Amino acid sequence: MKREQIIPSAEELILCKDPSIVCETYLFDPAQGEEKLGFLFAAGETEDRGGIGKPLLDTVITAIQREYYREPTRSASASFEMALHQANLILYDSAESGIKDWMGHFHVAIGVVAGNELHLSVAGAGAVFLARKTVVTNISHGISHFPITDPLKTFSQVATGDILERDTIFLTSSTFDSVFRSVDVGRFALEHSASTIAARLEGLYLDQGHRIPLATTVVTLLPQYVSEPKKEIPSPARKTHENAANAKLAPRVPLIVKRSFIQQAILLFVSIISHTFLSLKTWVWPVVKNGSKGVVNKIPSLSIPRPSPQNAKKWAMSLPASSKMFAIIAVILLVALGASLVLLQKKRASDQVIEQASQRLHEARTKVDAAKTALIYDNREQASGLLEDAKLLTTELQKGTLYAEETKVLTADIQTQQDRLQKIFRSGSVNSRAVGDFAEHTKNTPPKHIYFVNNVLYAVQHNTNTIIKMGLDGKSEIAHQTTAGIGFITGGSAQNSDKTIVFYTDSNGIALFDTKDNSLTAQDITVPGDKPAITTISVFGNRLYVYDSSLKNILAFNKTLRGYSGGTPWITDEQAKTSDITSLAIDGNIFALANSGEISKLFRGEKADFTQAKIDPPLSSALKIITSDTMQNLYVLDVSNKRVVIFSKNGALIRQMFLDEMSSLSDIAISPDELRLYALDGTKVTEIPLVEETE
Repeated sequence: MKREQIIPSAEELILCKDPSIVCETYLFDPAQGEEKLGFLFAAGETEDRGGIGKPLLDTVITAIQREYYREPTRSASASFEMALHQANLILYDSAESGIKDWMGHFHVAIGVVAGNELHLSVAGAGAVFLARKTVVTNISHGISHFPITDPLKTFSQVATGDILERDTIFLTSSTFDSVFRSVDVGRFALEHSASTIAARLEGLYLDQGHRIPLATTVVTLLPQYVSEPKKEIPSPARKTHENAANAKLAPRVPLIVKRSFIQQAILLFVSIISHTFLSLKTWVWPVVKNGSKGVVNKIPSLSIPRPSPQNAKKWAMSLPASSKMFAIIAVILLVALGASLVLLQKKRASDQVIEQASQRLHEARTKVDAAKTALIYDNREQASGLLEDAKLLTTELQKGTLYAEETKVLTADIQTQQDRLQKIFRSGSVNSRAVGDFAEHTKNTPPKHIYFVNNVLYAVQHNTNTIIKMGLDGKSEIAHQTTAGIGFITGGSAQNSDKTIVFYTDSNGIALFDTKDNSLTAQDITVPGDKPAITTISVFGNRLYVYDSSLKNILAFNKTLRGYSGGTPWITDEQAKTSDITSLAIDGNIFALANSGEISKLFRGEKADFTQAKIDPPLSSALKIITSDTMQNLYVLDVSNKRVVIFSKNGALIRQMFLDEMSSLSDIAISPDELRLYALDGTKVTEIPLVEETE
């Protein structure tokens, strides 16, 4: 049984309220004799940029239309590929002439329906969706490069597949699947005409209050016996893509013809010989002619003298003045020729170096611009790769002396974009405040830790156990003098709810400091095991959690009148036990920070779901983690990189704060409201806002 011919019917849908964006759709029917090539459809979007965007888009699509239908004897696939190649050449010419801004915002989808086959290609974020029954699929996924970095690869790949009766094709400029749900599109496309589908999509767009620009060509495929669709004719107001006669579509003609070194040398030699001959004819020959008349009778009889330097010199001196002049000119010309060849070679080598440096600089700039565009669309992986490539190119440029200033500016731009990619915030004198200095009370021994309790900062002089407090106005004083009998304080955990700090000591003891009366008292505690080794502690409510590196476990203690009792191993998941935990933070769950920077989320002794974001540079020297049940985020101190990495409690990266100006960063404290960070740099304390201040 002969398969019924599929007749496409198309409808244009342009939803664009932004005057800076140009959206267009294009429909082309085959003329007589072109039926084998079928129907050509397109949808495109670009920035207007002072009236340049629309002519460029029209020129590209017109070029595709002309090349596609130029030879009706070719197959549809061959014609389509040649048409896309012609479009790439025109876009390349545009970039070469200095018009490159379109590369960051050029989204086009093109499709050909020829018989029962669909050929498609996309550029930028353009996409083609196929609705079959109620299932909607992005059939153009992965066949385009975005953002566009090479104009000759704007339309880089072609996809081909079979289509069926009652299929619906959506050629969209971008964001189609983010504006419309696939379930709605599938419902609209089921057994409806192109005009009905377009009308319903437009109504849904307006009802939901979208303002995202979108150009869509809706193509329905109906058997001829079901519907005899009307021939789609573009309206008179949209004839821009029909005026192909005036479009300059020829590929670029090279402006500079490059010659090889041998060719250049030959041309130079010919030029020198020609100039020499002209000089001899004009100036030397008359002198020789006149001189020969006077000396013709003076020439001695020829004899062959014995070869020797004296004879050669004598013979040379006996030559007429005209011959001597000619010989001198010949020698000068030979020297000039040799020097010219040497200089030409040096200039050629120098030009090559300059050209290579210029190409590297241009390529690096292009990649940085493409990375900026990728970040606009949150394509972080692609932006990272582009910036790494650009960084390698600038590193090569820095090895030479050319374009030093331009390279310096570009390197700074790359660093800015990498900071933006990695959500990096750099603290400096502009966005920080010096709080005060503990030096007066520390006897030149910087404290290792600071604690924030009740709007006061506390530090400990570890060789004497002297506790020093500092107000937010920078004034400091000794809160508690030397205490004996508890060992030297090693670290601790602040508890803002009851205004206390629990310290642990080098003798595996516990001491409680009450900020209300500045008292420090030893606490009774028994740590199980033969060789207990307290690495870090954290307090949550009336419970104390101690990490014992010898047991590779967290011990849970209950508060008593004189101290803490219990010491029950808390981790029950064997895979969660490790010996490299450096810090604990608790909000109901326990967040354990390892030396490697890996964060483990533990609940009731077992690992809970937690996906930690990858960051650059990685957390290779993580020292401390801070959170509480009142805080929204996790704060990780990375001393070697002088930064604080802020994660959400699900592991997503919030921000990286680089404290580049601190030479001796050792600890941080966070205010309970998460508005301020306090950094301990040697004996000095600096306050850094955690939120952007608004005027």
